[in-house]
Amino acid sequence: MITATLTILGPLAAVVLISLPSRTANAVERRTFRADIAELPIVILAGLGFAGFFIGIDRAAAEGALWWPLTIVRVFGITLVALAFLAAIAAAALLGSTLGRHGIVLVVVFALITFGYGRTRDIADGGKNVWAGGRVVREVVDDDIVPDGSVVRYRLVSDSEQPDANRSRQRQRFMLYQFYLPELRFEIDDGGPEDVSPFVFAPTNTQSLIDEGGTIVWRDPSAGIGLWALPGSPG
Repeated sequence: MITATLTILGPLAAVVLISLPSRTANAVERRTFRADIAELPIVILAGLGFAGFFIGIDRAAAEGALWWPLTIVRVFGITLVALAFLAAIAAAALLGSTLGRHGIVLVVVFALITFGYGRTRDIADGGKNVWAGGRVVREVVDDDIVPDGSVVRYRLVSDSEQPDANRSRQRQRFMLYQFYLPELRFEIDDGGPEDVSPFVFAPTNTQSLIDEGGTIVWRDPSAGIGLWALPGSPG
């Protein structure tokens, strides 16, 4: 940690020294110099604050304790959204006095679009290239993990059991697997007899399948879902 701190302090000191005026030839430059000196503690404290934050994140990542960096980032993000919304309201009031109602409507619409994008960005980004990502399931047939024409069950696990893939992701993957594996017949696993099929798609931490003696023979690298083989499966 000491090495990392020194690594950051060196460039910080260089930036501070470079930013100081080299000469104080007149009264204006002397006032500027005094102002720079007065702000120097703030600059140093800000630099040390950023350094401490990123060093803390690095140590937290190494120890697996990421809750506090994520909390800070989320609070900061919410604060920015709130400030942006307040700025939009102020801009609406300003435009309203100059452009009338049309200006207010324009700013309000822009603010709602910006706020809505901020709230839905993670969900929208999570849906990008979903269909392309599901192609990896072709390995199940191409690598002869499951024979052509087999029946494969799909077990949906409730979010209350904290599965590696939430229920929404499970349903999404279920549709993709059916699309990319037309050679197989899919059935929802509703607790019926085990001899319907020994192959089950389910989240990789499904406790019921572990209790049944199942083993994972294939994993979806981007979804937390695997293909389980129960005792009695061929191969």
